[in-house]
Amino acid sequence: MINIVFPMASEDLFEQGGKKIPLQLFEINGRPLISYIIESFSNVKGIKRFIFIINASHADRFALEKTLKLLCPKKSLVLTVGKTKGALCTVMLAADFIDANELLVVNSDQLILNIDVLLEKFKKSKCEAGVLSFKSTLKRWAYGLIRNEKLLESFVRNPTSSNALAGFFYFKNGIDFLINAKKTIKNSWTTDGLFYVPSVLNQFILDANTINAIKIDEEHILNLYSKDMINKNRKNLSK
Repeated sequence: MINIVFPMASEDLFEQGGKKIPLQLFEINGRPLISYIIESFSNVKGIKRFIFIINASHADRFALEKTLKLLCPKKSLVLTVGKTKGALCTVMLAADFIDANELLVVNSDQLILNIDVLLEKFKKSKCEAGVLSFKSTLKRWAYGLIRNEKLLESFVRNPTSSNALAGFFYFKNGIDFLINAKKTIKNSWTTDGLFYVPSVLNQFILDANTINAIKIDEEHILNLYSKDMINKNRKNLSK
């Protein structure tokens, strides 16, 4: 089994049709954005358990919890939380459901194509963790120092290279993730006072773990974090 965690605790709302809604419910071709993200995992082999961690204020007000359960009727959990100190802290609220199985921590506003192929590459390499990188210089992303397809260091919102890290983090063993995440929080490795998942990768590296980095082309990643990006990529999303 593979656990797939979506940290979605942000309080941000986006306007569509005169109403403000969570980005995950933004309508694209008659479907909510999150349905495309979930569908992208359909070709992944084996049992999948989706764990959505959403803002409590969005659960009932926008029926986000019910929508997620309809989209993932089997092997899914929806946890409702308040404001946290960053995405890493949000993920840690699902610690009771993260075990020694493989773990993915995934953004809900970024569509990655051919996930099954990418996961197989990570598994065959026998790495402890894996990341995907693409070209960018925008401050909104985390970045990686990559050499010979290995991540040597990650930097949150600091474009020290053009190797931006996608919001897609693979861990061979969920327990190892929890151990290193706790160390990251204990060491107060924050950016602007918040804890982020890429910082955990540095703890893995300090402990001499191998983190593979796969470079993906622009056509294999659709960024959907704003209305402008959604409109730009709308034609690439099927109904």
